[in-house]
Amino acid sequence: MADIPDHLDLTDPRVMRGLAHPLRLALLRLLAQQGAATATELAGQLGVSAPSASYHLSQLAKFGFVVDAPRPGGGRDRPWQAVARGFRWASGANSAPKTAAAAAALRRQLTAHGLAALSEYETAQERYPGSWREAAFVITDTVLLTSEELTEVAEEVRQVVARAQRRHGGERAGAAVRPVRLFAFGVPDEPPPVADEEQPTVTPRGEPSDD
Repeated sequence: MADIPDHLDLTDPRVMRGLAHPLRLALLRLLAQQGAATATELAGQLGVSAPSASYHLSQLAKFGFVVDAPRPGGGRDRPWQAVARGFRWASGANSAPKTAAAAAALRRQLTAHGLAALSEYETAQERYPGSWREAAFVITDTVLLTSEELTEVAEEVRQVVARAQRRHGGERAGAAVRPVRLFAFGVPDEPPPVADEEQPTVTPRGEPSDD
């Protein structure tokens, strides 16, 4: 597969919403993993119709995630290729409301996408060799961190993933190499206490309020 950047930085809420669709995420994942492919080829892998795959590929192209790939032998089939191996975006916490809402919608789709992959593996794990079942992992823990320290952890995870992406140069060289889904999250485990000035005013029943 041609060398492509590790990630795209998403800042436009329209682009985030354009990607927040399960089939578009699946199509983009296959193109990033396997290289250029046609709508018919991708549809066969995902169990959807070729017209549906073609439509969603055109939407991915509209938002800048895929582009036309060279047609081998000048054939009529239209192959597509991903412009990056992955993408990242700001949480939207300090962004305009539209950007924050779009980031949340994309995050929900990615979370569902990741959990579905884990469920599929759990269902089919007996079909994998023992070495792969032994290597597969789920890590869960709770640690004490500041928000700044959590940001550092997130960046360290990104760097680990980036190194793994470059390990085989994006090529599936040999039968021992398989695509591996990585899904990580780090979120506060409890809401912060409400500051005194943010406490809602409760008026006892039967007593007039100050309003």
